Amino acid sequence: MTATVCDEARVIPGPTEAEDGLTEQERANGMVVMDPRWGYRAIVEPSGLLLPFDFDLGACADLRKNFELTSHDVIVTTYPKCGTAWMQQIVLLLMRGSEAQVNPMGDAAWIEMSASSAANGEKSSSPPLSVDDMLKLPAPGPETSNLRAWKTHSPVEHVPWKGGIERAAEVGAKLVIVSRNPKDAGISMLHHTKNIPPFGFSGDWEEFAPLFLEGKVEHSSFWDWHRDWSNTQEKFQDTILWVHFEDMKKDLNKEITRIAKFLNLDRSDEEITKVTDRCTFTSMKKESKDRGDKKKGHFRSGKAGGWVDVMSEETVAAFDAKTSKLYSECNLRFQEKIN
Repeated sequence: MTATVCDEARVIPGPTEAEDGLTEQERANGMVVMDPRWGYRAIVEPSGLLLPFDFDLGACADLRKNFELTSHDVIVTTYPKCGTAWMQQIVLLLMRGSEAQVNPMGDAAWIEMSASSAANGEKSSSPPLSVDDMLKLPAPGPETSNLRAWKTHSPVEHVPWKGGIERAAEVGAKLVIVSRNPKDAGISMLHHTKNIPPFGFSGDWEEFAPLFLEGKVEHSSFWDWHRDWSNTQEKFQDTILWVHFEDMKKDLNKEITRIAKFLNLDRSDEEITKVTDRCTFTSMKKESKDRGDKKKGHFRSGKAGGWVDVMSEETVAAFDAKTSKLYSECNLRFQEKIN
């Protein structure tokens, strides 16, 4: 069906316009559209987990079957839009030194995206690496403190390596999780989605909020993701460090010191201060521009509490109900605002 015009500013797509746009090849690859009218394309695993539109199912399965972590692996682990690139920058500078030139998305590769790019040829900010390529990487040397950084957005039950979190703990790998208030995360994910045309989403917040609330976005439910990782972190505290986005906003130096200690990196107060200076939103946005990063709007606002300017009372209540349920199932607590 064709779109109709509801006012001068907005075009309403036909009831199944977004879904009708899928090709047979895309459907064969596991792609679905979350809202038949407004769009939002994702790859659906047999388990029901929603993955980004450019992931390769075979590559993800290969990772879980064959990719082996080692003691030098550090995995930045987040739900999307919760401070991933921020933490990648922090970890890389702690590893390499405050004067090092780093590219957060390229130097701390997204494990599943790299494997998918190697399999399907899709271009990405992560370097294409098959599982064999990953396994053949030489051990990192002193220039990176004998550590290698990765990234994943995976729920705990779908981590992209063999043996799950138990294996990560066994070999001595480290995970750093960043969590963020769900309202800010939802707003940020909308902007992220709108900035990437292949998602095929033409709606605004009113159309996106139900998808986010129902877990019909990449990596599925925000609340399930955090509940499961929170309960896991309590059992594996030597393996998983939990950091709050809002705490980084309040006292970045303090949180970077915590991260360095967790990674067993002995850094002077002066070095921590220099890393902190490189990891402010202003500094990271400038470095991204200087590098010529192609990912549009990746460093958008970097603030906490922006949801208050966007959400209706009804939507706030829906988010709060989801969060209240999560609070009954784990010990994690989100921060609503920065005092």
